Amino acid sequence: MQANASSIVAPGELAVGVLIVSNGISMAGTNLMEISKTGNTNDQLRTTGSISYGGVLVVNNLAGTLAAGDSFKLFNAGSYSGTFITNLPPLSAGLAWNTNNLTVNGTIAVISTVSSPTTNVTINTVTRIGTNLVIHGTNNNVPNTAFHYLVLTTANLTNALSTWTPVVTNPFDAGGTFDYTNPIVPGSARQFIDIKAVP
Repeated sequence: MQANASSIVAPGELAVGVLIVSNGISMAGTNLMEISKTGNTNDQLRTTGSISYGGVLVVNNLAGTLAAGDSFKLFNAGSYSGTFITNLPPLSAGLAWNTNNLTVNGTIAVISTVSSPTTNVTINTVTRIGTNLVIHGTNNNVPNTAFHYLVLTTANLTNALSTWTPVVTNPFDAGGTFDYTNPIVPGSARQFIDIKAVP
């Protein structure tokens, strides 16, 4: 199958579908593909031969909010080559499209552009102010305004940190520090607090 520059290839029209071609595919026009995050499915162009990409790849998300780790196999072929100009669905902040695998296995995927912290925070001071406990600390990551701080609590200090209860997640301030205020409630059970950096 050869699609020229003015052609439109659309395996599914207004719904997800599969178009099977018995020989090699050479694309040059507009290639309309639909994905559905909610249905965990997508259009697919399939052949046992080769696919040569070209033209414009336009992808529409029919339903659902896309997230890091979502992957869609749009093309299924014996081999892949070429490139597209892409017009892909918009993503939330911190996410991007990875189209590198189109020539490997016909797949596009959503990836996170937010890196993980490489180190933790430092708790500098713990101060009682009236009926509150105020914890002040510093983000040790570079830049120190990146990421968020997560406050964790437990009633048993011997519990593994992975089992502590998350209480609040907030961004670091402009100076790369944080202040967390915890009310002191007389008669309440003893509580341990830790704070760590998270994406």
